[in-house]
Amino acid sequence: MKRSLVLTLLVILIGTKAPAQEVNFGINFSPIIGMPLTDKKSNSPDALKIRKGNINATGGITIGIRLGNFLIETGANAASRTTVFRLNLDQLTFNNLNSSTSISGQNNVRALGFSYSAPLIFGGRLHHHEEKYTYDIFGLLGAEYEIYSFEEYTYDFATSSSSGSVTNVLQTTPANGTQTSWVNIVAGFKIRAILLKVGLIEYGLRYHYPISDAGNYVVSTAVANNTYGSVFTGDFYPRLSYLDFHLTYYFLNFKKNEGVKKYRY
Repeated sequence: MKRSLVLTLLVILIGTKAPAQEVNFGINFSPIIGMPLTDKKSNSPDALKIRKGNINATGGITIGIRLGNFLIETGANAASRTTVFRLNLDQLTFNNLNSSTSISGQNNVRALGFSYSAPLIFGGRLHHHEEKYTYDIFGLLGAEYEIYSFEEYTYDFATSSSSGSVTNVLQTTPANGTQTSWVNIVAGFKIRAILLKVGLIEYGLRYHYPISDAGNYVVSTAVANNTYGSVFTGDFYPRLSYLDFHLTYYFLNFKKNEGVKKYRY
């Protein structure tokens, strides 16, 4: 991955007519909110769905190149990723010989994993401010290559029955260690600011949309009491999109004709 990043930077610098005015090296950290989308190939009952709003985190290194009113960003990131499949039964009633028994409950199946990504993002300056504080607002558009590694499932059951105890039997795929990869389209904005006694930082919001799914996930859960039960199976092809609340601190800065640039005052 390091070799590919170096080659990418060389291509950018050689192919751009305007010489780089500034090159910045930093570290980034971001809380992310997972917003998985289901592909059209997915098929599941109404009671079994993918939950949105899973909170994870990402971090890594960032390399920024400033070209006047434009900038280029690349680097390498790692992120924790969680996908939650929720079975929500308000009440499931079975009738037999003029009698009935009901089962209710909520089961969460969490698919845990990690992803590694290399972005290439372009920014254009939308606004410059230089009065009490100095900052620029940039619109962002680009892509990133992401490799996802599935680790394990965890389970969370909450079930009850009007007659007898409730048992859950779960079957899931893929297997631990399964890897998939795809390309994300990245769009958003960031504020590039100079803070006194801190230095150069960037913060903003980005949306990552995968152009392909993360593979086939099958979640099958059997809910039963002493007498009756039912099996619910979901066949999912999730696209693991997410919102990224991005924060970058640049610890090393090189500016044209100045060498190392110090932003702390």
